[in-house]
Amino acid sequence: MNKKIAHYWYSDGYEITIYANDRRIFVVDGKDGGTPFSKHLGHSEEYPDNGTELADYSYETIGLFYDYEMRETGWSGDC
Repeated sequence: MNKKIAHYWYSDGYEITIYANDRRIFVVDGKDGGTPFSKHLGHSEEYPDNGTELADYSYETIGLFYDYEMRETGWSGDC
């Protein structure tokens, strides 16, 4: 059974939802539950640590991986 453990909203309109199932972490698109869109590749890309127990699912790590805008965090050229 998947349990929602986080939902992130990014400055440029992207959303990410994080689920856990049997101690494994899954990163999905927060709007449709599919594979998140990667801005730097221009298409959807699965998070490389999906399905592992060691996934780093912090707001900043996910945002940097997918190249999402993160205002007021120091990662978007706003510092």
